[in-house]
Amino acid sequence: MLLLLPGHLQKINLKEKEDNIVLNLKYLIFLLIIFSIFIYSYSREFTEPDELKYVEISREMLEAKNFLYPIYNYELYLDKGPLYFYILIFSQKIFGENKFSYIFPSQFFSVLTLIIFFKILKLFEIKKNEIFLSILVLFSSIQFHFLSKAVRMDIVLTFFVIFSYYLLFLKILKDKKNLELLYGLSFAFALLTKGPVSFIWFWAVPLFYGIIEKEKKVFKFLFHPLNLFFSFLPVLFWLFLLYNKLGLEPFKEIFQRQTLGRMHSSFAHKRPIYYYIYMLPLSFFPYTFFLPFPLFKKEKFKGESFFFLWFLIPFIIFSLISGKISIYLLPLSFPLSLYISKFLLSKKIKIKVTISTISILFIVFGFFIYKNSVKYTEIFPYIKNIEFLFLWISLTFLLFFFKNNYFPYLFSIFSLIFCIFLSVIFYPLTYNISLKETSLKYKCLSKNDKFGYSFWDIKPSFLYYSKKKFIELHKNEELEEKLKEGKFILIKGKNFDKLPKELKKLCEINFKQERLGEDFLIISIPSQRQNEH
Repeated sequence: MLLLLPGHLQKINLKEKEDNIVLNLKYLIFLLIIFSIFIYSYSREFTEPDELKYVEISREMLEAKNFLYPIYNYELYLDKGPLYFYILIFSQKIFGENKFSYIFPSQFFSVLTLIIFFKILKLFEIKKNEIFLSILVLFSSIQFHFLSKAVRMDIVLTFFVIFSYYLLFLKILKDKKNLELLYGLSFAFALLTKGPVSFIWFWAVPLFYGIIEKEKKVFKFLFHPLNLFFSFLPVLFWLFLLYNKLGLEPFKEIFQRQTLGRMHSSFAHKRPIYYYIYMLPLSFFPYTFFLPFPLFKKEKFKGESFFFLWFLIPFIIFSLISGKISIYLLPLSFPLSLYISKFLLSKKIKIKVTISTISILFIVFGFFIYKNSVKYTEIFPYIKNIEFLFLWISLTFLLFFFKNNYFPYLFSIFSLIFCIFLSVIFYPLTYNISLKETSLKYKCLSKNDKFGYSFWDIKPSFLYYSKKKFIELHKNEELEEKLKEGKFILIKGKNFDKLPKELKKLCEINFKQERLGEDFLIISIPSQRQNEH
């Protein structure tokens, strides 16, 4: 029947048929993404320093029954707000203290972001095939994929950000009522998660959009009394309780060191102003080489100015702030995913295939380097000839690219498989670089001691696995004194090598762990030598 139609009608019907095939696979795409987030998520150790630090904070808060403020090493810790630790504690209460209870919250909020991002794109009347591809691109970008199953608060903050944008445009585009309370609470929860940096997402981006588009509804919504009330009431209430318990000291830490200090001259993660120019593309691999091309698009779409400002405003502000990490820009993955999906669905097939080939060659080349630099067969012995496996997969997909019109989806599915495979390859390394073995050995040796001792460098592993408060020693005299008292001391190999010869002669190395980059020792003075001394 199709053969009887004119040529241009045949093309239209073929295009509709292909689009229908893609749309019929939409639930399969969702299931594939969710599967990718959960598969192989728990076959690893928690990583230093942040994952184990957050795990330890929630454990200590639960142990001490202190739910007002975070504590780390049994002392006040105000680098982050308390909300994420409440979520971890709640998860522990449900599932017990295990890997699942710590990782699951990020996976749960990742699925929620998938749903809300889908709703936002529908709200802006983005084409259905672009919606599904945008979601696939988002979850197959390397940073977003791995943070979706990491013990970090960034996915939680990201959920609050995109949920607030959904509420904002429900008000602007659909004139929905009584959304101000939810927007205010989302902002309050973001503040209690990541602090004042939330102002950039919740106020700077919408205000710039309102000014440029001359959209009065934005200002009425943001400055609505109900929104303002619920934006700040939970935070002010928490600060009041904090003041009531600890006085003014925490406020100096929160506002002077953590807020102004990180903005002007950061004590941590201090980077140059151009840091995100090269780091953002790396964190969006394997779509890195696609990033410049959406800038040259001609097609206009509803909400384009907002998506552009969603990317531009935070990028500029975060570049000006002294403290920088690539994950700070995680919410930018959403507009980038939309722009890339639009480009991938464009007619520029030669450019797309060329860039895809380059991306795949980088992947294959990366595994060649990995094989030659790490004895991966010892870490994960049943994977053989990994470079040929990826080369075969790459060539198979390239044949599909040239042969039919499902290129964008195939490349994104390949990217998702690549992220899953990275988990399979690199998660076993976490056992090799973990300090769990050293920490458990220290716990066994010092079981009669109330405190643990480390010569510099108290690692979160020491706290979590030994369940002790640690005292950090900084001077050789302090170290010698504790050794004479019969204490076991954790020390880096390079720091042990720098000790005076007389002190080293007194010491016995009770345990040594060799790991990538640095060694850790447990030292003491044998009782016989203590008596002689």
